[in-house]
Amino acid sequence: MSFIRITVLIQTLISLMVLSSSIAFGQNVPLKKDNVKVKGPMLAHIVLNVSDIKKSAKFYQDLLNMDVTEIAESDGKTRYFLSNTDSHHKLVLMENSDLPEYNQRIIQQIAFEVPDRKSLLAQYQKLKNQPQLELKNNQISWSIYIRDPDNNNIEIFWDVRDQPFGDKKWKGEVTELSEESLKTGIPE
Repeated sequence: MSFIRITVLIQTLISLMVLSSSIAFGQNVPLKKDNVKVKGPMLAHIVLNVSDIKKSAKFYQDLLNMDVTEIAESDGKTRYFLSNTDSHHKLVLMENSDLPEYNQRIIQQIAFEVPDRKSLLAQYQKLKNQPQLELKNNQISWSIYIRDPDNNNIEIFWDVRDQPFGDKKWKGEVTELSEESLKTGIPE
């Protein structure tokens, strides 16, 4: 190996070590992944306790287009790994027959983003017969809310901050979103 190649290799390794140590210590190091700017470690997945793992897996497969990528046993608990990307998993379901009541759980909701209004409308067409479905205009997003088999709140949203009618900040404002607005793209 030539001196120049060794020097470039050492410089690359040092850069990677500095970058990884900056991330580990929470410094705001801008990173790029899939055209998304990230200022530190990126959320990769959520593990969710469920009372009926097969029923929950079917819900996420059928309604949110997630695939089971692996089923594993550990510590006497079954885990289903699911993803709707090329990553191994974004959601892990872990069977737990002893769930606390909904209002005593830690997770308030799980949100899934779609790229545009047409995608949100397609999701609505797929989900519109779900019990407890709600359409909301959060001013920064248009959202569909449903409940999974364990009553966890699931949000599917389109970020509208770059639309003429979208706000840059949430400000706590939530209004009803009509099916007509979702179809036409024109807020009421």
